[in-house]
Amino acid sequence: MLRKLSTSARVFPQRFVLKNVTYDPVFVAVGGFASVHKGEYRKRSVCVKIVFARVDEKECIKELILWAHLSHPNILPLYGVVIGDNLRVRLVSPWMDNGTLCAYSSKRLQPSRMPLISDVINGLLYLHNLNVVHSDLKGENVLVSDQGRALIADFGISHISTSTARQKCTTSLIGASKRWAPPEYFDQDPDTPIRPAKAQDVWSFGCLCYEVLSRRPPFYQCRADVHVMRALDNKEIPLRPGPGHEDWDEIGDEMWALMETCWSYAPEARPTLQDISNRFSRLDIPDDRPEVQDGPGSGLAQEDPIELDFDRVENILLNVSKSR
Repeated sequence: MLRKLSTSARVFPQRFVLKNVTYDPVFVAVGGFASVHKGEYRKRSVCVKIVFARVDEKECIKELILWAHLSHPNILPLYGVVIGDNLRVRLVSPWMDNGTLCAYSSKRLQPSRMPLISDVINGLLYLHNLNVVHSDLKGENVLVSDQGRALIADFGISHISTSTARQKCTTSLIGASKRWAPPEYFDQDPDTPIRPAKAQDVWSFGCLCYEVLSRRPPFYQCRADVHVMRALDNKEIPLRPGPGHEDWDEIGDEMWALMETCWSYAPEARPTLQDISNRFSRLDIPDDRPEVQDGPGSGLAQEDPIELDFDRVENILLNVSKSR
């Protein structure tokens, strides 16, 4: 209802509009859809992401309200947005000193990376239970908290950017994440692009496991993206690391078997996240990390008390009821 109300009103709910956020105009990183800046909000370090494209306001409101209402220990919280003097969206979320899952895990022994994969499973299972599809899952889009927990991030950014271009998100994501994209992305008709589906996240999850456990990107054997597409045409899967591969970490039989099921070329044959969670739990992975007391974003209060224009609320409710 809130998404529908806000879209009808074409405004962000005031509780999500942040004031007094400062950030360095020089970016610290650039992704496929946004530049990343370090900033400060209420004396806390924050990440400010500036989406490249000028956004479709209605799509932006829908996606960000959904993200802001997600609450799970393995989902990066969205503090809110900064409204500038142009149409670029500035997303504000907690700053993670440990960086991305790939950077963090590459410095650690493989057994200590397995609990991080468990975190991703838990976060993705939460999303799928809400019928939410991430659509761009990869190691770069998962951050690691100060407590050593993996947090799925960048939810909604790809959707916002591609909606602006009047395309379905699946069309544009191919260009950004070919090595993590499922084969059905490449088989779609440009005039009738496929809709995001949970099975697509499952393929990408298998690729994320590959990069975390092997310390190499999926389809590492393919030097260029065009070779990845050729491998997918031939129904190949990422090359399993073996004893003869330098600087790779081997992947155990049970984990590799689970990853292979994620890479089924028939989407309906891929396991659900609940199936993956059940199989992973049977691996009995030790986790000696200390229990988390407060997650990122805890203790930040709402900006200012909100005054409601009840006449406007009534008009919005009438418009929403008529649109049903």
